Amino acid sequence: MLKRFTVILYASLLAAALISGAGAQDVPDDAAQDGPDNTTKELRDVETELETVTGREKDLEKAVGELVREIEDLSGKLVATASRVQASEAEITAGEQRLANLSSEEQELRADLSSRHDQLAELLAGLQRLEKDPPPPLAVNPADALAALRGAMLLGSVVPELRAQASELVLKLSRMTDIRAEIQTEQSDLTENLGELDVERREIAHLLEQKQTLTQTIREELETERKRARTLAKKAKSLKDLLGRLESARIAEEEARRVAEETEALEQERQRKAQLAKFMKPAVKFSKARGQLYYPAQGSRLREYGGEDDLGGKAEGLSISTRQFAQVTAPSDGWVAYAGEFRGYGQLLIINAGEGYHVLLAGMEKIAVDVGQFVRAGEPVGTMGTEAVKSAVIDIQAEGSKPILYVEFRKNGNAIDPRPWWAGNDEKVRG
Repeated sequence: MLKRFTVILYASLLAAALISGAGAQDVPDDAAQDGPDNTTKELRDVETELETVTGREKDLEKAVGELVREIEDLSGKLVATASRVQASEAEITAGEQRLANLSSEEQELRADLSSRHDQLAELLAGLQRLEKDPPPPLAVNPADALAALRGAMLLGSVVPELRAQASELVLKLSRMTDIRAEIQTEQSDLTENLGELDVERREIAHLLEQKQTLTQTIREELETERKRARTLAKKAKSLKDLLGRLESARIAEEEARRVAEETEALEQERQRKAQLAKFMKPAVKFSKARGQLYYPAQGSRLREYGGEDDLGGKAEGLSISTRQFAQVTAPSDGWVAYAGEFRGYGQLLIINAGEGYHVLLAGMEKIAVDVGQFVRAGEPVGTMGTEAVKSAVIDIQAEGSKPILYVEFRKNGNAIDPRPWWAGNDEKVRG
């Protein structure tokens, strides 16, 4: 990753170039009063400055190339980190469900044992009586044969039932002990997973800040260099025109030099644009990505495209119930066409996927990308809040206050069914 002082160095280089070119203004016609010698000297100074700027431009182009590669590396790190976040969210959700199931089973056992308190008390009392006063054996006291026979008959009918009840009690008490141990283990794992999730979220915030800083640096540097080039070209042209009026023999030579400089500048600009276009281009055309896109967030599908909404109409997109502060990622490569509040949609993000396709995401509490920014599939673009936001497209109340992400695909402005594009079609969506 580029060091911060490297970026500062390039910024200083640009600042020096701007300072040296600050006096590049139009040369008035009355400048001819200074004579052709002074004008020729000034032109030579401008040409020398242009040669210096050419060297600086090459250094800047090299720096821009390194920044472009750095942005691409950051995109890969963002995709990997967002994937880990969504995996942690899925594991936490599963752990919470297991913990809830164990707690429910423990409550059922407690309720069952509590409701059978009297019965269990009688069972224990009966076992104690049998232990203290067992029926007399026939072989020891033949005179009491009737009592021994009655005792044997009583044991034959009562002891199996007591034994079964005692065994059931032992199993339930043992299960209660196991459940408590499992609850402690699940709570420990849940605490550890929540800690790891917090670390990954901080890492995503750090990477997003770095990417936005580098992107802004590229834009500012390129725009500054273009302005400086226009200013120098304007000054050079004015001086050449003045010399042309004073010395006609030099017109053809200066014109040829101007054309050569413009041709070189155009070629450099073309190469610069080609380099940026190579990076800022979808890896796979949207029309060819059917069955390859992943859902933008972890959660459960509440309403599919074409399903009836609460107003009696048909849903034009997919609604996903997520956990609080869930990470939202870009379903596909594309350019951010819109990011911010929009009418009844609340916070709305629109990604231009090319070929007339657009992806709309609504329901987020925070959007982490800017208009004009290029994002890769799987890159984090925002986060959900703590509850469902008020929006014209989010009107589902079945999940209470859980956050809801609304996803809509459009082709030439018209809503289309997104299901053919998703990879897999489980009830639980995976990012």
